[in-house]
Amino acid sequence: MSVHRQTALSFASAVSNKRIDEAASYLSEEFLWRPHPERLGGLGRPEGHTKSQFLELMRGLNNIKRWNFNTENPMKVIENDNSIVVHLHGNPEHVSGKVFSAEYVYMIDFDERGKIQILDEFFDTVYMEELARLG
Repeated sequence: MSVHRQTALSFASAVSNKRIDEAASYLSEEFLWRPHPERLGGLGRPEGHTKSQFLELMRGLNNIKRWNFNTENPMKVIENDNSIVVHLHGNPEHVSGKVFSAEYVYMIDFDERGKIQILDEFFDTVYMEELARLG
């Protein structure tokens, strides 16, 4: 397994299980998170979100117990020298006990130290709409 693949899947596992400090350790100081599609409420901004904004948001998401990404068996992984695309399935668990089925796509660019510099994250919009209804 390549170093970038291991980093991407370890980061996804940390996010999935709400180990935010561990997830932060994979991010560069210049990290930028760009959620897609842009119409996702206040999240979708062309300029993206800084590392501190991303981590603050992750710490504040109390309506999800865990995302349950299947990082052991990603649906697809495509990589080159400094970038990787990881397509994951997850079964996010809401605090109400409802479990969803959702897909996520991470497009990740790495800096020269192997840290995640840019994360373009594509959300399953049907899942996001259901989640918004539950609050």
